[in-house]
Amino acid sequence: MKAILISLLCATLTCASITEAIASKVEIDTPGQFTLLPCVNKSDIDCIESFTYSYPKVESTPVQLVKKASGSTQDKFGQDIENSMSGWSFIDNLGSSRSFSTVATLSSEKYMSPAYNKFYPSLWFYIYDMKRFDVEAGLKFQVIFRTSWLKPVNAAAYGRNADLVQKTIQGGNTFTFTGSPFLSTSFLDSTKYGQLGESGSTMKSDSEHPTLYFLIDHASSIPNGSMYDARCAYAGYTFESSNGIAAGQPTMDSPNSLNFVIYAPHFFSDGTLNTGFFSANIHKDYLDCMFPGNTLTKYPEIAVSITDSDGSKQVATTSSTIQNGIYKIRASGFHFSAPRIVVTGVASSTPAPAPSASAKSDSAPMLATKKTISCVKGKVVKKVTGASPKCPTGYKKK
Repeated sequence: MKAILISLLCATLTCASITEAIASKVEIDTPGQFTLLPCVNKSDIDCIESFTYSYPKVESTPVQLVKKASGSTQDKFGQDIENSMSGWSFIDNLGSSRSFSTVATLSSEKYMSPAYNKFYPSLWFYIYDMKRFDVEAGLKFQVIFRTSWLKPVNAAAYGRNADLVQKTIQGGNTFTFTGSPFLSTSFLDSTKYGQLGESGSTMKSDSEHPTLYFLIDHASSIPNGSMYDARCAYAGYTFESSNGIAAGQPTMDSPNSLNFVIYAPHFFSDGTLNTGFFSANIHKDYLDCMFPGNTLTKYPEIAVSITDSDGSKQVATTSSTIQNGIYKIRASGFHFSAPRIVVTGVASSTPAPAPSASAKSDSAPMLATKKTISCVKGKVVKKVTGASPKCPTGYKKK
């Protein structure tokens, strides 16, 4: 662990309490939900390697741990549920000392979710207590987790400009999440969420809240033990982020059309338009596994478009690239309530290189063909060669 983070921890906790704060390795088959705490040694695993924040004109700076999560309870299944709320502080762009809280949990393969009554192995990370002006100021967080057995089958974020990078390390992987808070919409009446997909819906949010969190669903070794279909997890996964309700895993209604649908109120509570953003990182090999026979991954480039629930196309800012076998899709400026993000394969838009000066051009003029004729004068015969040969004076063409 970096010395700077150790010194920050020692400044906020006693060194003895740091030792107590280290989370031991989370065993994959131990039922329960466990707290992820800061790593201290390079050999630590299932912990937070680093946690930093930044602003557009402020370099990345570590946040300070103020109060570590501690204690645990047992749920209705008799599982250990560790208290995962930790307190942190940072200096905002106005120079004020700010405090906020996080929840960081890793649930094992045998954790039975009381909400779903099924196994739900996953990693969750929430950031609480942000302010509305943090959204406008461009506050950005980055957190790096070390994990021993976590294998994504699906990942999602609720944050602007969110990204997730996975790297292999000794004994497991690191997952680096970056993102900025945004104003998420909500209803007091939960039944309204089911109306968002209706064509032409122009519903208004009841309230908005600064929001930033992400999750990784684990591909369990237990049959049907994952939240999503895990048969293609060996080939990769999808990571999505938007300011709507989660898009879930994509669908294909044709071999060259990958689709995501997200939902949110058309207006904020004050009547202003709720404009959307969406991003996704998708492993190419994962698409080939999930959708065998698709033609999308055969194209050298991809394009992104936004379609309304009535089939009409929206005007939006989009971009798409393919890097190291990962499709990176970005879209913003579209409107809700139920936009469809459509990804299609396209032929290369890169112009062909200009021919060199020495290369033969198809448009170059053809050289004229030469021919030879015979001309006679008495017993004298002459042959004349040229593009349009003519006999000399006194000679006749034979």
